[in-house]
Amino acid sequence: MWLELTDSQLFLSSVYLLYILGMTGVILLDNKPPQSTLAWLLTLYFLPFVGLLVYIFAGINWKKHKILQQRPEERFQLQLSEVILQQRQFLAQIEFQEQEKATARNVDIRKSIQLLLNSNHSTLTLHNRYQLFHEGSTFFETLKTDILAAQHFIHMEFFIWKSDALGWEFAELLCAKAQAGVEVRLLFDGVGSFGRISREYKRKLTAAGIEFKIFLDPLNVFISGLANYLNHRKIVILDGKISYIGGMNMGEEYITGGKKFPAWRDTGLRIDGEMTLQLQTVFATDWFNSSQIWLSDKKYFPAHEYSPDVQHRVPMQLACSGPDSDWFSIKQLFFNLIINADHEVYIQSPYFIPDDGIATAMETAALSGVKLNLMMTGLPDKRIPYWAAETYFERILKAGGRIYRYQKGFLHCKTISVDQSIASVGTCNMDVRSFELDYEVNAVVYDANFAQAIKTQFQKDLEFCQEITLADVEKYSLWHKLRNSLLRVLSPLL
Repeated sequence: MWLELTDSQLFLSSVYLLYILGMTGVILLDNKPPQSTLAWLLTLYFLPFVGLLVYIFAGINWKKHKILQQRPEERFQLQLSEVILQQRQFLAQIEFQEQEKATARNVDIRKSIQLLLNSNHSTLTLHNRYQLFHEGSTFFETLKTDILAAQHFIHMEFFIWKSDALGWEFAELLCAKAQAGVEVRLLFDGVGSFGRISREYKRKLTAAGIEFKIFLDPLNVFISGLANYLNHRKIVILDGKISYIGGMNMGEEYITGGKKFPAWRDTGLRIDGEMTLQLQTVFATDWFNSSQIWLSDKKYFPAHEYSPDVQHRVPMQLACSGPDSDWFSIKQLFFNLIINADHEVYIQSPYFIPDDGIATAMETAALSGVKLNLMMTGLPDKRIPYWAAETYFERILKAGGRIYRYQKGFLHCKTISVDQSIASVGTCNMDVRSFELDYEVNAVVYDANFAQAIKTQFQKDLEFCQEITLADVEKYSLWHKLRNSLLRVLSPLL
């Protein structure tokens, strides 16, 4: 047969054979899960050009290929090595006022603290107080007030920043602060904010002396193959004292719902205390990766005055991860919280496309008698992940879990509350993209009142939810199931 081929055919066949052998080796050495390995091999074999492009953008294991020069967990390790060692040594002796009557829960709390110490080099902070927000208007009004009070620096990092009505309000405020001598730095994700900020807006910021940078500039990421890896973080740091974290981006729809939704439901967290310094480390690291400038001056990491007031003693820890992290710390945190739950788990996420580990943890918890509750949006902004999520419903429902879809507006919050003792708020969705492909950050709060507040809001949201039952899932048509299952295969890209 080879003798019948023309020279060009023989050349192309040889190239294809070398391509097959080479890519097979690359995929096998990546040690992905067996089903993922098989899927990539078939894609690369039968769609050689398209498949290779998709693999470059979505399949490369960046845990083995460092994307950024510095990562927050590396800075934590350098700056807090002695504290990390002390907390590891004395972790068994840590006692919290909120859990003095629940010895069994202390064990679970210690596991979470130990996990983040080891995977993230993130230390436990004890001197904090907080304010929770469940909608955008009060979140942004409070943020404006704090910005007005800032005296030294304002650092803001958002996945999406728009030059809409809200964006212009903040532009006026930030420009006034910059002209008054306050350092203002803004960091936007290159893909998330692409085409959303006008030239006029950028000129105004520049004229006022505001520094703004693009994280993974879209002019470069499409060439480098990094366009699939997003900075999904949303944080604010003011004078190293006050910080914000949560699901809200800088855009009018995060207050009103915009043109697509009648309302917007989200969760944000204001922190006053030493946890702010860890969020400042995250910002400083991301700023360096975007500007090659280290914000290492002590003024960016001021000492905190510790108050004897019990309201200032809320234990918190930071969880952050990205595609090139040594460990997927936020996913591991969620897994740990779910699998170690004794009584109840409340999860809110707009999207639900977990990996097998998280799905199994949820099923196992429900089968073990834990009250597992999942709420996601019932008014989707993206149909594909909305449909793909339905492929997970049957097993969770059969295990005893309960699933709700929020109907009042778009539900965008990312929260988990476990056993009225631990809760987390941040930027990480309950999906593979957030777990493994995007740069995310979550606050973990070891406080009964905080965990109860997250649970209480979940229960209030139930008024506007439609519960999905096993009977509903069993009514899905064959076409409906085939469509959803096909989309589930694409879950890493969603």
